[in-house]
Amino acid sequence: MRFLLIWFLLSLMVSVIANAKGRSALIFLTLSMLLSPLVGLFALFFLSPKGGTRQDKNMKFGAFKKCPSCDEPVKLEDTVCRFCGKPLPEIIEVEPIIEDN
Repeated sequence: MRFLLIWFLLSLMVSVIANAKGRSALIFLTLSMLLSPLVGLFALFFLSPKGGTRQDKNMKFGAFKKCPSCDEPVKLEDTVCRFCGKPLPEIIEVEPIIEDN
């Protein structure tokens, strides 16, 4: 009985760590309960935190824009979304008007 309680508490700790890294706590709790909390920790160790993908970094630097209808990242020069096929609004660059007094 004590072994099962320790197993569950360790699996719960793995799920909390997974949640902190942006991963699904329920999936890692299930993985740890079925296989081993040690397997869950190894899986978390080799996975990078979620949100650190190359597309997210490119979105931050302006290489991508989000489609207004499906919210997927598309290239700035695209005119049609490659996911939903809907036309994308054009980005118009406006230069500021400087008035001379």
